[in-house]
Amino acid sequence: MRTPVAGIESAIRGIMKRRKGMSSPPGGAIALAVTGLLAISACSGNSSGAANPPPPPATSTPAAASPSADPLKSQIAAAVQNYYKTYTTAVADPGNGAKVDALLALYTPTNPGRENARERMANFAASHTAGRPGPNGYFIIESVTDPSGSPDGPAISTMCVFDDSVLYDSHQRAPDGKEIIVDDTLTSVISRFTWRRVGSSWLLDGAQVIKDWKGSNQCPPR
Repeated sequence: MRTPVAGIESAIRGIMKRRKGMSSPPGGAIALAVTGLLAISACSGNSSGAANPPPPPATSTPAAASPSADPLKSQIAAAVQNYYKTYTTAVADPGNGAKVDALLALYTPTNPGRENARERMANFAASHTAGRPGPNGYFIIESVTDPSGSPDGPAISTMCVFDDSVLYDSHQRAPDGKEIIVDDTLTSVISRFTWRRVGSSWLLDGAQVIKDWKGSNQCPPR
């Protein structure tokens, strides 16, 4: 597992890295979706030995692969979309307790990633860092399995996420009036997420980063 500078720790990326400069991000923002989920995976305690992807800044709700006839895959796809949307809302305003609580509610109580997410948002708020989605981020769910055969899981989803979101200074601007970018690194990540059904909702129970790339989109086309 990488140090807190890593993914969906990656936002952990934005906070732990020194600010990159004073210019506006080229081509817009990053896909916070990836970052958000990655942060969980990198900090959940279930990471593999592979380098953890950069933490997620704010994330756009990425487009998923085409709908599946598989009910479980459809349910997990909806859970992922909801996570991305909620993470994006929280990272855009990390000092808002209600928005952060809504994000934490998407983790199982025993998932260490829950407290990691709480700390991440607190660090963002303290450092006046916020995130916003990029124009091209998306995820592809490559597979969904139910090893135990239980209707409540655990269900395992393997996915590739392309993240083009942006972390920026929400408190001040550069002397020339331009936005101060904290992190706008393009990131691609293959991760495996564990989900458990609690009541009527699938909650994130753990994550494992399989592989990540910086600077390019390595995911299959949408």
